Amino acid sequence: MGDVAHAGALRLSTPAISPALLGVGYIIGYEVAAINFTGGVLAWLVFIPLAVFLNPELPGRLMLSGASPEMSEVIFSIWYNQVRPIAVGAMIVGAMKTMWGLRGALGEAFQRALRKGSRVVAPSRLEQDLDPKIILIATVVLVVPMSLLYYYFSQSVTGAIVSAVVMLVMGFLLSAVGGWLAARLALPKATGLGALSLALAADGRLRRGEPLWRLGLYSEAKAELESL
Repeated sequence: MGDVAHAGALRLSTPAISPALLGVGYIIGYEVAAINFTGGVLAWLVFIPLAVFLNPELPGRLMLSGASPEMSEVIFSIWYNQVRPIAVGAMIVGAMKTMWGLRGALGEAFQRALRKGSRVVAPSRLEQDLDPKIILIATVVLVVPMSLLYYYFSQSVTGAIVSAVVMLVMGFLLSAVGGWLAARLALPKATGLGALSLALAADGRLRRGEPLWRLGLYSEAKAELESL
């Protein structure tokens, strides 16, 4: 059979820091940023070296015109074709877990969406919902270009259809969550959650509470944040 030499590999490079990444890190906060950082550590310091160790013949299999690719290209291929799908799967599982935890709220949101209101008093134009028939027709019409877009990138009819259906279902669920939050927080229908986020970000109680929490002054931070 012959001997096979196993060896790992690490790629060292300076971090790709940009103002956009710093802004995203500030928005998502320490906890979510730590989760993202942990995922990067697992990908580049555990999964990729393990893949190279378990498959030492991979550089030879990736030969082009009789020449073996550089190790940096092999590592990128492992990340692109093996590690990145693992990360996507983990995000989908996390999203499904969150949706399952909100199953009661989602059911309530769908009931509110399908429930007909009273016609005694004519509501304001800003308080009226779109006709469900119009929403259904528009959704079906928009699924066609969405499927074509997925087919353009995947070149697979089955993949395009499955992706379109998944995004359609996720869009309904996320819209239901947004409607449930708006109803729970008693927001007027003309006010979106984006405006609420801006209002909270500009609120002095939140801006005072977060630094207090990071400093370990939990009672003072709790008083500021609960007042929101």
